[in-house]
Amino acid sequence: MSDYDILVVTNTRFQRHTISPILSKATDNYYKGKNRYESTTVQFIDESIDNLNKAIDKNRYFYTDIKQEGIMLYNSGRYKLARCRKRNYREITHSLELSKAFPRNTEEEKRPFDLIQDAYIQARYSLHFHITKEDIEALIPKVELLRDIARQCCEERIKVYAAKERQV
Repeated sequence: MSDYDILVVTNTRFQRHTISPILSKATDNYYKGKNRYESTTVQFIDESIDNLNKAIDKNRYFYTDIKQEGIMLYNSGRYKLARCRKRNYREITHSLELSKAFPRNTEEEKRPFDLIQDAYIQARYSLHFHITKEDIEALIPKVELLRDIARQCCEERIKVYAAKERQV
C-alpha cells in the first residue's frame, strides 16, 4: 500500500482550527520511531463539510476519488455529501498532463512526489519535517515542469472562455 489519506470532515471551518493541532500530533505519533521513507505514508486532511461539498460539486479529482473509493472510518450521521458528477475529457487530460511532472511508476520516481506531498502538509503542521538541500535541488526542475504544465492548461482554458465570451 502506498499511502493513507485520512479526510477529517468538520461541521464548520472554525472547527478546523481546533482539529489541526490534534491531527498534527496524531501524525507525529504515527511516525515516532519509524523511518518515514520506509513506512506507509499517513496524511490527515481536514475540511469543513461545506468546502468538501463544493470540491465534490466542482469535481475536484482528489475529493471525488475519496467519495467513490474511500472507506468511511466514522460517520456521525450529521453530514450529507454532494453527489459526484462525471469528469469531462478536458479534466481527465489535464490530470494526465500534470502527472508528467511527477510520474510514480518506480520507487525512485515516487520519492520526489512523496517529498513534495509531505512538504505540503508536514511543513505547515509538524516541527519534525526536514528536507535536504539535495532533495530541494532535485525537486526544482519537477516543480518548474509542473508550473509550466499548469500554465499551459490554464492558458488553454482561458482561450476557451474567451471564445465563449466572443460568441455571446
